[in-house]
Amino acid sequence: MVDDEFSHESLQDAKSISKYLGALMEGFESGSIELGSAEQTMVLKPQGLLDFEIRAKKSGSRSRVSLKLSWREDSDKKPPKNLKIKS
Repeated sequence: MVDDEFSHESLQDAKSISKYLGALMEGFESGSIELGSAEQTMVLKPQGLLDFEIRAKKSGSRSRVSLKLSWREDSDKKPPKNLKIKS
């Protein structure tokens, strides 16, 4: 199997980021996420239990939140740990 990779980085306002996160949420619910740019497109099919990692950091006036999600087509994962996220 050939490895495929998609990457995108840009400066966006909070409303635009919210729309992207909403589209990701819909993709996880439907089981299909399509990522695209002018150069390439990638379709991901999340299923089963997923590894979920969230990290946050504040340093002076700069804040950062990183999300990492991964999954395998066939795996036996442990039950999820509790996590709280509030807005």
